[in-house]
Amino acid sequence: MALPPRKRLSILFVGCKWWPSNSKHKKRNREITGIKKIKARIKQQKREQAEISAQQKCIREGQREVQEKLKEIESECEKLRKEAKYISKQSSGTQVRLNLLFQILKAREDHDMPKAANLIQSLREIMTQ
Repeated sequence: MALPPRKRLSILFVGCKWWPSNSKHKKRNREITGIKKIKARIKQQKREQAEISAQQKCIREGQREVQEKLKEIESECEKLRKEAKYISKQSSGTQVRLNLLFQILKAREDHDMPKAANLIQSLREIMTQ
């Protein structure tokens, strides 16, 4: 079976760089292969980018939750400070009243009625505040 003249020539010159059909096909195949590789890399990078975006979104949500918890803790801390300050104020007021009561008792024991009367008056003023 005889091959057409073009096929015969292409078989003879397989591997020759100057043979037009051979180099055109190789060049075209290399271009297609290169384009496929580039497309595959682009797809891979898009997948990685989507994954990174999802991770960043998750991180932002976590940060938002932490900020909310921190605000709650700070407000609770402020409430506790106010309460501690109030209790301290009450405690110091109670301490002042107790001191006055003990001074009144001591004045009565010493039979110093004018001093006891003055202390009682001071205690009444403190109690009305």
